[in-house]
Amino acid sequence: MRSINKLVKKIGELHDAEQDGERKINGLHPHMLRHTFGFRLAEETNKDKFELQRRLGHQSEAYVRVYTGFAAGRNRNSEEEAGQMG
Repeated sequence: MRSINKLVKKIGELHDAEQDGERKINGLHPHMLRHTFGFRLAEETNKDKFELQRRLGHQSEAYVRVYTGFAAGRNRNSEEEAGQMG
């Protein structure tokens, strides 16, 4: 697991080195990729709660709601809030 963390962190550093201002992703970690997948899955499945639960492994409605509640009007703050949940 540590090698994955190091690899993802390095990718984030390389990305940030090429960016200006708010396009930087500062502190990229593997769980952020999970959230990106969750938001994309919500968009692709038209917010299908069953599919989100199955693919993400969440049984709690609160976690699924993170992806279904923000899928249509997704923004950076929504993803940051999701990152704080888990």
